[in-house]
This record gives sequence, structure tokens and C-alpha cells, in this order.
Amino acid sequence: MSWGSSQPEYFDITVRCACGNSFRTRSTVRSDFRVEICSSCHPSGRALRPAAPFVHEGARATEAVRITAQR
Repeated sequence: MSWGSSQPEYFDITVRCACGNSFRTRSTVRSDFRVEICSSCHPSGRALRPAAPFVHEGARATEAVRITAQR
């Protein structure tokens, strides 16, 4: 008795970020999709790169912007 393939089918898709960056990857999701934050604009990946737009929320965002502006 065969249950078929246990491996999911993967598709080549394009992921687009709110910062304008896009990249190709493989996913079980059939369609292209958008994300708010990618590796190019996430604050933890920006240490050695020039400033890029990134998303902040709430009071911590105001504090983060103030600290960043002082540097």
C-alpha cells in the first residue's frame, strides 16, 4: 500500500520586502509574497551597512530612533 510522496512540493517564488529588496527562494507556498522586514533592512543585520529603512512600533521605536540619531 503506497501513501504517495511524503515530501512536500517546492516552488520557486519571489519574496518582496517593504524596503524594496527582493529575492528568489523556494517554498511550499505557490505564489510570490511580500514581507515587512528582510535581512537587508532588519536592525540586527545593519551593523556594517549604511542606514536603510526599517519598521519600528510603539514607545520603543521612539527611543530607538532617538538613540540612533545621537550616534
